[in-house]
Amino acid sequence: MVSSEEVQVIMVSLALQGHMNPMLKLAKVLVSKGVHVTLATNDVARERMLDSNISTFTSKNIDRFISEISGKPYINNL
Repeated sequence: MVSSEEVQVIMVSLALQGHMNPMLKLAKVLVSKGVHVTLATNDVARERMLDSNISTFTSKNIDRFISEISGKPYINNL
């Protein structure tokens, strides 16, 4: 039996290249399968990714980023 509900995933990782790159590859695969993906990271990593010219970070690939805003924990921004 297949559910008609949308699948949503939040991915959280340390903001280090060795952790982020594999997570982003997985996120891209999930999005290609129709999964709604949210990445949780810090502001520095978010800005670095968005400033890059890599197509992985276009709005059609990664639905949204959650980062620390005004020092609030990630969960408060959901």
